[in-house]
Amino acid sequence: MKKLYKRCTEQITIYANGQNQTFKEINKEDTKSGVGVYPKVTMTYQLFNKDGSIALNDEDNQQLKDKAKKELIELKGYLDMGIITQKEFDKKVESLKKILLGN
Repeated sequence: MKKLYKRCTEQITIYANGQNQTFKEINKEDTKSGVGVYPKVTMTYQLFNKDGSIALNDEDNQQLKDKAKKELIELKGYLDMGIITQKEFDKKVESLKKILLGN
């Protein structure tokens, strides 16, 4: 099993380096081999961009942008109704703009 774990770690290291990312091991599991059964290893990793943010695939990134856009529209409504102040709105919008504009 140690060889399988080592091979998994080598493969994720190669992939992460190629994507200019880092990774953290989240979980590892193995199945005990029986007669005629090959051992199996399942390892779960979380990828991070160099700035420390979680690396997302295109679908996850789009969902995050859609959620940020919806929240921005809701906040604008709250601002227009006087529920929140301009200062509160500006503070929250700053983080949402980073998500929407990819900054």
